[in-house]
Amino acid sequence: MRIGDGPIAGRVAHLTLRTTRIETISDGLLVIPNKDVTGTRLYNLSYPPGAVMRLAISVAVDTDLERLRDLLASVSKNQTSQVLLTGLGDAATTVELVVPVTNFGDTRTLRAALVEEVARTLRGAGIKFTDIKAAT
Repeated sequence: MRIGDGPIAGRVAHLTLRTTRIETISDGLLVIPNKDVTGTRLYNLSYPPGAVMRLAISVAVDTDLERLRDLLASVSKNQTSQVLLTGLGDAATTVELVVPVTNFGDTRTLRAALVEEVARTLRGAGIKFTDIKAAT
């Protein structure tokens, strides 16, 4: 669930007459007064196409983008994952790996495993990276 157009998303953990408690990916348990929930848009992320996890990966400028896309696609092991070019600079090229999340509760574990696997794969392929982090 995502409330409004903000960046906070999570799974509804508990509803009471006064509050909605949302288990978020990075911030733990968020408690929101129901008056704030009823006055805004709600996005059901468990409904297809559902939630996605995004990793921003910064690599050396001279990296072959086609090879990078192939490597990242093989890491995600998901046919519907995307690798998108999001930034070009003098020092780095940034791509975003977008992976569908089928079980929102596993997002933290999936993200940690994916960051490790991306780092291992890029190092193994001799691709220098400066940053791998969750993107918003």
